Amino acid sequence: DGESKFPAVERSFVDVLLFADDAAYDRWLLEDGKSIATVHEGHPLTVVGFPLAGGAVPKERWPEFWHLLSHVFIHHLFYFEPPLWLNEGLAEYLSYSSKKARPTEYPAFNDRIGRLKTAYEQGDFVWPEKLFERRRQALTPIETDCAWVLVHMLLTQAPGVFSDMTRAMASLESMAVEGQEGILN
Repeated sequence: DGESKFPAVERSFVDVLLFADDAAYDRWLLEDGKSIATVHEGHPLTVVGFPLAGGAVPKERWPEFWHLLSHVFIHHLFYFEPPLWLNEGLAEYLSYSSKKARPTEYPAFNDRIGRLKTAYEQGDFVWPEKLFERRRQALTPIETDCAWVLVHMLLTQAPGVFSDMTRAMASLESMAVEGQEGILN
C-alpha cells in the first residue's frame, strides 16, 4: 500500500538566534537564567544563540560558531543525546573543518595540541575507556581535547568504523523510540 512500516520520528526545529553583539547575547542569556553551559549542553536542544560583530561572525570566532552549529547537526543526527565524548569530540572536530577555520590559524587549536602533548608526557592523557564512562557532567578541558583526538582518529584512520558506530547508535535509538524490548529498560 506504499506506507512505511516504521513510525515517523520528527526532529524538533532548532532556532539559531544571531545577536548584533556580545552585549545583546549576554542579555539574552541572562533573561531566563540561561548560561552558556545550559544553552550549549541543554537537552533538548531547541534554541542556540551566537553574537555577531559588525553584522558577521568575526574570523577569530569561526571555530566557536561551527562548534555551536555542529551541536545542532549532532542533535538532528541522533534521536537521543549521543555519548558525551562523541557529542563534544565531533563538535570540536567539526569546529575546524570549515574552509574559514584553518586549525593552525587559531591559538586555541595550537593550545589544544600543547595541552595534549603535556598531558601525554605527564601521564594525564585521558584514554577512551575513561571517556566512555562519562555521562552527563561536562567534560574537563583535557577530556574534551582527548575526545577530539578520538573522533579525529576514527574519522581519519577508521572512517568505516566511525560510520558503522554512528549507524548502530542511531539504530538502537530508533528501536528505543519504537519501544522494542530491552533497549531502554
